[in-house]
Amino acid sequence: MDLHENYDAWAAMLAECFGEEAGTRAQMQGLAGTDTLLLRQCGGMLRAYDRIGGVTAWGDHEGVALGCFWDQAAQLGQYLQEELATLAQGIPQETLEAVQRNSAEITEAARPDWYITALGREDVYVLQAIAVRRDRRGTGIFRKLLTPILEAARQRGVPVVLQTFEAENVPKYEHLGFRLVERSSSDTMGLTCYNMACP
Repeated sequence: MDLHENYDAWAAMLAECFGEEAGTRAQMQGLAGTDTLLLRQCGGMLRAYDRIGGVTAWGDHEGVALGCFWDQAAQLGQYLQEELATLAQGIPQETLEAVQRNSAEITEAARPDWYITALGREDVYVLQAIAVRRDRRGTGIFRKLLTPILEAARQRGVPVVLQTFEAENVPKYEHLGFRLVERSSSDTMGLTCYNMACP
């Protein structure tokens, strides 16, 4: 699927899905008019992950997954920083600072590199995000997005790891072979992060 034809439509679908996610709500907590900011964040993430070949897309803006292997992380980090610099243009400084404060609290609670301690390895595939458009949920797109990712990781002999802030997502991932490794909570943010791995 060629994202370049219409990044904006893919970003809009991703933003719509992320807008209802607990982690995103916590990130935007206390801010008004965050729709544009979220849309721009999603566009930046898509562009950065696309530059490393880390986007799996399905259909006509129906579903998308973002992720990368451990050996792509440094390059991805550079691209994300470039996108962040672009994002900062036109966004009020106080809004950006508030998002950064909220994000720092979320990161402290979620520990994005949890798998190094929990699994004793850093050679993994990190599934950063997966989203299916509301009107297409329950049609098998979730599985179609995950299957090639799981197969690529299996061929390289590494686990796929992910984090979700939604308890109802845990059984969906378990159905596809993931296991819940650990959970961590933030009292200040009111969030619980579920850390999962497959296999």
